[in-house]
Amino acid sequence: MKKTLLATALTAAVAAPSVSAIELYNDGKDTMSVGGWLDARVVNHGGDTEVVNGASRINFAFNRDMGNGWNSFMKFEWGVNPVGESKLIYNADSKFQAQSGKGQFMHNRLGYVGIGNEDLGSISIGKQWSVWYDVVGNTNIHHVWDGNTSGTYTFHSDGGVNGTGRADNAIQYRNSFGDFDIALQGQFKKQEVELKNITSTDGSVNKVRFNGTVGFSSKYQVNDDLKILVGANTGKFEGVIKGQAVEETDYIYGASFTYGGNWDEQGSYLSVNVNQQQNHDVDNAGYLIRDAWGLESLAGYTFQNNIRLMASYNILDGQSDVAGINHNFKRQFMTAGIHYIWGKTTMYFEVRKDLSEFSGADQNWVELMKQGERDGLGFGVRYYI
Repeated sequence: MKKTLLATALTAAVAAPSVSAIELYNDGKDTMSVGGWLDARVVNHGGDTEVVNGASRINFAFNRDMGNGWNSFMKFEWGVNPVGESKLIYNADSKFQAQSGKGQFMHNRLGYVGIGNEDLGSISIGKQWSVWYDVVGNTNIHHVWDGNTSGTYTFHSDGGVNGTGRADNAIQYRNSFGDFDIALQGQFKKQEVELKNITSTDGSVNKVRFNGTVGFSSKYQVNDDLKILVGANTGKFEGVIKGQAVEETDYIYGASFTYGGNWDEQGSYLSVNVNQQQNHDVDNAGYLIRDAWGLESLAGYTFQNNIRLMASYNILDGQSDVAGINHNFKRQFMTAGIHYIWGKTTMYFEVRKDLSEFSGADQNWVELMKQGERDGLGFGVRYYI
């Protein structure tokens, strides 16, 4: 059976289970589609309540049939903020939006171009979902509370700096062999990046420079309902973190399994991923997490009446390097929610219970960690294109 290269190159690159798009143009050779969603919500996190943006975005995808089994493709995606400026930081994605600029309506999320062949696979170049996200993306689909223990969104960024989230300056190769998919990724850059501290009040500036990273992922589709993935990512960096000069190797590796079809389809859904990491991220105050292991899980059931119940458990257990002294960092929380899927519109309510534990000699650090990990609740409406 011949492969559809658009599916091989694009669907694999956008690994999240819930994808919505409308075909705008198709002349048998060239196709164009638009996708994304608009999401507005009310969130209470640690006693603060605000109307906030729900990671709203719009994207345009293009594909061209070149003949003889070849095709070319490209995609642009921008984050949009329809609700105005907000200061509430309640998950990883809201950090990125807070940093994108006061009052900024649009910011870049993705932008890549590629070419593929039915048998040889595809190559894409640009800012794109990472091959590591292939492994862990199936738990990153809460509406309100991100599962931020999978090592995806690192160094207070969208994961672009070390290539585990929306990878910057990345080149990827993807191919399928029956029930097996493989993906390889490299970042080619020497760019110093200033890291924004979310909760730090000491005015310090963190800067790191990665001299390229590499990663891979592999998927085995056991049957229509079950898939298993493994992957890894690594790179060397140098810089200054909280006043300390660092020169380290960053690595993360792990595996996942997902049972069930599309997240929005009726029936059961379960996904779990685990990872081991070293020098891969910083904590809430910007200190380097030396060693850690993480787990993310997400379970849901969608009834015939389109009501979905969901729950998750997440943990990242490691040690932060606070002025050369290790402090115990354990981000741990549970979420639960109820969604009503009304066609391409979803109404939702979710709660978060924090179970985190932090300890160490520096009590100011302990208090900073507690400020970033709190109970919360949120409700809103998401309209898919």
